[in-house]
Amino acid sequence: MKTRICPKCGYKYPALDYVKTALLASYKQPRNCPKCQLPLKINRKRRLNIVLLPTLLFLTLGSMDKAIMPLLNLNLLWYWVLNVLLFVTLYAALLSLDIFEDIEEK
Repeated sequence: MKTRICPKCGYKYPALDYVKTALLASYKQPRNCPKCQLPLKINRKRRLNIVLLPTLLFLTLGSMDKAIMPLLNLNLLWYWVLNVLLFVTLYAALLSLDIFEDIEEK
């Protein structure tokens, strides 16, 4: 799978650098390959699928708080802190699987 790889020069973004850039940068802001400066575009359909899994898990765990909190022996605050941390971790891990499209091809 060609994740985080420039379609022109083959440069592969390190996962942590890419996740940091993707989380902090604007979605509309164009990204350029650091090696060949090719404008890169993220596959929107794939990104939507990536966002759906952690969101559905977050909503499911949020609706099951009364059943799960006693099992984990947590109060409501710690339950939601763990839920948010799980969401961010899963989202960042899945975000590192992005695939770039060449803007100049279209």
